[in-house]
Amino acid sequence: MGSGIGSAHSFSGDYDIQLFDGPTVEEYKLADIRLGDFVAISDADATYGRIYKTGAIVIGIVVHSACVQAGHGPGVMVVMSSKNGRIKPIIDSEANLSRIFTPL
Repeated sequence: MGSGIGSAHSFSGDYDIQLFDGPTVEEYKLADIRLGDFVAISDADATYGRIYKTGAIVIGIVVHSACVQAGHGPGVMVVMSSKNGRIKPIIDSEANLSRIFTPL
C-alpha cells in the first residue's frame, strides 16, 4: 500500500495500491483492477485511520486509476473494515459497481 497509510481517519480520501513490483502485481492479478471494483486488502485496518495490522481486513472500491508517481496507484475508498479479520472476502471477477448500477 502507498499514499493514504497513516491517515488520521478513513471516511474521506483513499489509499493507493502500488503497482511497482512486477511479481506482486502478477501474483495478485493487480494489473486487472478496474474502476468500481470491490477489493479486499489483507493486513489492513481502517477502523481509526489507515494502518497496517496483521490479520485485519479492509473492503474498498477502486475510485481512481494507477499513477507513475512513487507511492501512488489505483486508489481505494474504504467501505468496511475489521481489525480482527471478521470479514471473509470472496473472489468474484464481477464484483464491480457497474453490476449494481447497470440493469442486468
